[in-house]
Amino acid sequence: MRKKPLIKSLREKKRHVLFKIDFFGPRKEKIRGDLVFKEITNKIRLLFGEFGLAQINPYLSLTKTDKIIVTCKKGEESKLILAALLVREVGGKNVALETISTSGTLNSLKTKIA
Repeated sequence: MRKKPLIKSLREKKRHVLFKIDFFGPRKEKIRGDLVFKEITNKIRLLFGEFGLAQINPYLSLTKTDKIIVTCKKGEESKLILAALLVREVGGKNVALETISTSGTLNSLKTKIA
């Protein structure tokens, strides 16, 4: 027997945050978005613990060359942004994450990437 999907009013609300990856060093190198996301989740775990990580519920929605979109639970986006600002190194390369925008829909952020 197949379960019915939840109606929209009962679903958990999400927020999407667009980050720009700034590279520091002698030359600009490409860094995979999943490595940046892994560092963000590590910082969340350090700051808020496993329970905080489960509360924020972050996941990687979209990645481009120097931008990523991370989705989290509504009301927890400030904690996600705080943890992302503390990321300084990814894969041995110096980086800084800058928050460009926060939105309730993914399509509005996709237009800002292009």
